[in-house]
Amino acid sequence: VKSDVSKTSQLEAFNEAIDNLLSRLPLTTPTISPPTVVIDDTLSIYTIGDAHVGMLSWKPESGEDNNLDISQQRHIKAMEMLVSQANPSKEAFIIDVGDFFHSDNADNRTAASHNALDVDGRYAKVLDIGLYLTITLIDLALQKHEIVRWRSAIGNHNEHSAIMMNKFIKAYYRTEPRVIVHDTPSTFMYHQFGKNLIGVTHGHKVKAEALGSIMSVDCEEIWSSTKFRYWYTGHVHHQSVKEYPACVVETFRTLAGKDAWHTSSGYRSGQDMRCITLHKDFGEISRNTVNLAQLSTL
Repeated sequence: VKSDVSKTSQLEAFNEAIDNLLSRLPLTTPTISPPTVVIDDTLSIYTIGDAHVGMLSWKPESGEDNNLDISQQRHIKAMEMLVSQANPSKEAFIIDVGDFFHSDNADNRTAASHNALDVDGRYAKVLDIGLYLTITLIDLALQKHEIVRWRSAIGNHNEHSAIMMNKFIKAYYRTEPRVIVHDTPSTFMYHQFGKNLIGVTHGHKVKAEALGSIMSVDCEEIWSSTKFRYWYTGHVHHQSVKEYPACVVETFRTLAGKDAWHTSSGYRSGQDMRCITLHKDFGEISRNTVNLAQLSTL
C-alpha cells in the first residue's frame, strides 16, 4: 500500500510540474539562430556537478543559504559566463553528472537509506524550477554552438527524475534538430568525438578504478580507435582527477550549498562549474572555471 501511494504521489507531482511549466512556455519550441562562426575540430563540455536543485540550507546552521532561487540564479549566471568564455565549438555537450534534483519524490528521503532531506517547497515546485532551468541552460548554449547535446546521469538522489528529465528535454526540443539528448536508461553513457571517448556516470555504484575496464568492454568496437578516454562523474562533490592506465576519471564540484548533514559531517569542498574543450585529435586542450566567488560579485 505504501508503495502504491508513493508512486501515485510522484506521478501527480510530475504531472503538476509539467502543467505549470507548459503554462509559462510557448506551444512550440522557440527558434534560436545558430552561430555564424564555429570550429568543427573542438567539443565544448559544460559540466554540472551535483546541482541538488531543491536543497534547503540555512546560513546560521550550514554556513550559507541555499534554496530554489539561489540554485537557479547560480547555475544561470555560471552558464552565461562559461558560454561567453567558451571555445566556439560546433558542438557542445552539457553533462549533468547526476543528483540534479535533491529529492526524487515528495517523500523527501533518499531511496536507498531513507535519510530525511531538507527540501525547499513542494516537490512539484522543485520539478517546475528544475525543468525550466535545464531549458535555460540549453538555450544559452544554443546561442554559441550549432549542436548542443544533453545528458542527465542517474544518481542516488534522482534515480527516477533523471530519466524523466532526459525524456522531457527530448520532447520539448522535438522540433529542434540542433539539440540531441542522450536518454539511455543505463547508469553508463558513452560518446565518441574524434579520438576522444567520453564516459558519463554518477559514480555511486562502482569504484573509479573499475571504470576503465567497464568502458573497454562496453565500447569494444570503438575502444581501439580512440586515444583519449575520459570519465566524468559526480557524487563526492569535490574536485579530483586521477589517471589510470586506460582512462582519466574526474569528479566535479557543485554550485549547491551544503545542507545541515554535510556541514556537520565536515564537508568543506569548493564550489564551481566548468567548461572543458576537447580537440578531436589532441584530447583536452583547455578549460574554464567559474567559482562561487566570481558569481557573488555579479
